Amino acid sequence: MEQISFLIILLLIIGIVLIIISLMQKDHPKQYKNDDNDKKYEALQPSLDEANQAIKDLNELHEYMMSELNKKQKELMLIYDIIDEKERKLKELQEIPLKEPMKNQKVISDPSTLDEELSTRERVKDMYEKGMNIETIAKTLNIGKGEVQLLISLFFKEH
Repeated sequence: MEQISFLIILLLIIGIVLIIISLMQKDHPKQYKNDDNDKKYEALQPSLDEANQAIKDLNELHEYMMSELNKKQKELMLIYDIIDEKERKLKELQEIPLKEPMKNQKVISDPSTLDEELSTRERVKDMYEKGMNIETIAKTLNIGKGEVQLLISLFFKEH
């Protein structure tokens, strides 16, 4: 009887030792897996950093492109306004009878008047650089404010 109880105790001890060993072996491979994952993460880190930098660069490019598009849209809206103003003036002029010459009518009798048109552009630029406002320039040169704004925006584009 004593041998049987000794055997039972011995078997219990062996069973407990085997259970402990099996539990230790389950934890040990996880350590290897974590080390492998850390090594893989370290190997991928430069690629992840490059991808993050590319995303930042793309965001900056997006912001720049949007600001440029907004600027161009504003310029186009100004041009559309000028066109609408010119179209309205043209309709008004078409309604006036042609019995007598119009006050603001320009008759090009010789080619030297084409130089006046070029000099108008230069005069707008010079007057604006001297600090004159748009209304004053328009009145002085007898042209529309929209035309002055357009010429100024073409000469002095925002950078």
